[in-house]
Amino acid sequence: KNLKYTAEPSTALKGYRIAVMVDDDNAPLAQSAGADILPIHEDAPSYSHAEFEVWWGTQMRRALDDKLALAVVSSSSKRCKHFSDWLKHYDGGVVRFTNAKNIAKAITNNNGQGELLMDARKVAIEKIV
Repeated sequence: KNLKYTAEPSTALKGYRIAVMVDDDNAPLAQSAGADILPIHEDAPSYSHAEFEVWWGTQMRRALDDKLALAVVSSSSKRCKHFSDWLKHYDGGVVRFTNAKNIAKAITNNNGQGELLMDARKVAIEKIV
């Protein structure tokens, strides 16, 4: 492969807000490629489904207002099972899930130029222009 080397950091994920449910490598990786990070595990109410629904609705509106495509990194961690369940059954709109592999591909594909982030169903998550 002919990778393009540059001293500039990747901006492949600029235009995305990546929501993470656990403290792992996904947030720093996505952030290093220009993504805005939403730490669900730190910021979201975890005691009440109803409170979480209101909070998540606010986050979705905020992402739209900031012209950022919002994607949640899915996790099988038991610590965030309630967040996963609540997001999968969110009533206020579609929640786009992605994973670590798709984040890495979005950054490195296209000879290192990056490409659109794919969701868990391999459908591109379009940036908001």
